[in-house]
Amino acid sequence: MKFINYKISLLFFLIQSILFWCGCSDDNQEQNDISKFEKIDLKIGGAKTQVSLGYYAEGQKSEERNWKKIEIKKKLRLGSIEETTFDFPTQIRSDSYGNIYVLDMGGDAVKKFSPEGKFIKQFGREGRGPGEFHSPFRIDLRPDGKLLVLDPNLNKCEVFTKDGVKQVLLKYQPLGISFKNDNEFCILQVMNPLDDSAIRKYTIDNNDVTDFQNILYSESFDSVTVGMLPFLTGDLFSDDDECIYYVPYYMNHIIKYNSEGEIEFARKTIEDVSLNSYERPAYNAVSFRLPKEQQSAYRTMFVDDMLYLISSREIKKTKEGTEYVVDGYSTLNGDYQYSFKMLLNFGIGDIHMNKENIYLVKQNASIEVLEYKLK
Repeated sequence: MKFINYKISLLFFLIQSILFWCGCSDDNQEQNDISKFEKIDLKIGGAKTQVSLGYYAEGQKSEERNWKKIEIKKKLRLGSIEETTFDFPTQIRSDSYGNIYVLDMGGDAVKKFSPEGKFIKQFGREGRGPGEFHSPFRIDLRPDGKLLVLDPNLNKCEVFTKDGVKQVLLKYQPLGISFKNDNEFCILQVMNPLDDSAIRKYTIDNNDVTDFQNILYSESFDSVTVGMLPFLTGDLFSDDDECIYYVPYYMNHIIKYNSEGEIEFARKTIEDVSLNSYERPAYNAVSFRLPKEQQSAYRTMFVDDMLYLISSREIKKTKEGTEYVVDGYSTLNGDYQYSFKMLLNFGIGDIHMNKENIYLVKQNASIEVLEYKLK
């Protein structure tokens, strides 16, 4: 009987020990994960501290580029600096029918063209009411042509459908948007991204708002008042599974959110970009300094299962034109796949790609459409 009681006591002790060490292991793992979070030296006015992003970004297996060749053929050209087609075009997208949508920021409208370049219609006009804009800044598009237009100065989005227009009010002047599905979209905001998450989901029908897992680890900021954090500025994209991809301009990271708004993975790009500092003279000043060495993605494109990032550091002026290096990453896990070079005789204001075409906003207020093949 004593032997049985001894075995029971020993078993109970072992179970308690296992539970204790598992608990400690979980706590240690959590601490280890937090210690691995990406750090940024932050200085605002006289306050100086080191803060953490809310994730650990895994590196790539290799930082060597694997080159592919690209064949480019001119297909279509719209507008010029001498014409009145556009006042100041800043962004371009295409739908599943090949129609072209150009955000004409100077004209306070989005202009739609056929695949052959014929003008079809205009969305929006100057104003402050529903369907009107003061400073349209970003657009996104569903495959069927449902259009989302962000006006940060008026803190709103306008959603244009075949049935009319729907206005959704926002706050904090967001700088990035992406449809999540037909009735939801996400915004990226860099003003006060601690009280509310930097990435938020809005429901078009009823204006419900849901915070995604924050890009920032809020506890690391302690009592520092940050206001605006422009190094968070970047691009948002979504896929058919309603996952959201965030690619910042000033950090060499790719972050994928699952459909529930949790970070699925964070990966570094193949470029060695330092996250060493961010400075602003005062809390309430909008002026800021972003070190040139932090710049990573000049522009980002989403094509099926690939994210294409134009490297800011590899843009080169040559006698023949401007050379752009484009790096491709898998949306499945963030693995680097290959790179290619585009030599263009003009500067890029914006770029969009699908399987067949590259759509370019040129710096001379015109649009260029190119056919391409990767080999």
